[in-house]
Amino acid sequence: MSDSEEQDEGDSDAQATEETSGDDKGVKTDLPPVPNLERIEAALAMLQAKGIDQVIFLGHGKGAELAIELLESQTFPVAGLILVGLPEIDVDDDFKGLEIPVLEVYGELGLLGVDKAVNQRRAIMKRVAKTNYDVRRILGANHVFYGLEPMLLMTVRSWLKATFVQQGYQ
Repeated sequence: MSDSEEQDEGDSDAQATEETSGDDKGVKTDLPPVPNLERIEAALAMLQAKGIDQVIFLGHGKGAELAIELLESQTFPVAGLILVGLPEIDVDDDFKGLEIPVLEVYGELGLLGVDKAVNQRRAIMKRVAKTNYDVRRILGANHVFYGLEPMLLMTVRSWLKATFVQQGYQ
């Protein structure tokens, strides 16, 4: 197995590189890894400095799991959560009790078990009367929405518009 195969796709510890300038043009040096939480905090600080006060987390696959986990550690208010192709997760009380709007999007031809997991979460959310939880299934789409990226974008945009612009949710 090669080194690149050993690294987890969502692993924040993967080495970044930087090209140097000057006499060492084209030479790449390893940069230290930056943990996901630090990356998110830096991004949120930048958005806050620019006066952006409404942030929606979007995660795909394992990134969707990470988005849920990061909600618990944020001091900056996150206004919404978009989960794309989220596999089975433990739907704990924290997830069921989310006050923010949540959208789940998945492809009809996605990874094995995603559709079942989404349907289980939908049933749980209905049972706990969570009214700001929506699900969208994109027909013909696989896990990465290959060829249907515009449909994914349109689905997310229309939900954002309906949830945050038309309903005025904040």
